[in-house]
Amino acid sequence: MSSHLLLLAACVDPTAPATASAGCPAGEFLDGEACVPYSCGTGTWSDVEGDYFVGPGDSIQSAADEAGAAGGGVVAVAAGAYVESLVLTEAHDGVQIAGRCAEMVVIDGSAGNLESGCAHQAKARSWS
Repeated sequence: MSSHLLLLAACVDPTAPATASAGCPAGEFLDGEACVPYSCGTGTWSDVEGDYFVGPGDSIQSAADEAGAAGGGVVAVAAGAYVESLVLTEAHDGVQIAGRCAEMVVIDGSAGNLESGCAHQAKARSWS
């Protein structure tokens, strides 16, 4: 039996102030020019440690395929929108996909299915 893990979330920093920061709503802070939730951390990949790094314009599927061919690893996904459908099979055993945070990573699988035409925000999920 194979098991896959898709994780696009980060932990809340217990030391983060509970008040608004630099004009951002409560629970958010200014990261560059955008207000982001404290749970998203700072920087391109926040505190995600990965073996393969994907940014907007890159393919999560390609990185997952490369990790699968290498026997596993962590694919770190930067904040952004990714227009692709992910297909994970037994060849991806040992592959983990981790993003900066669920609020800032969107996987839009509508490119391969014109009938759906919608984007789905990925959440932490594990399946067998």
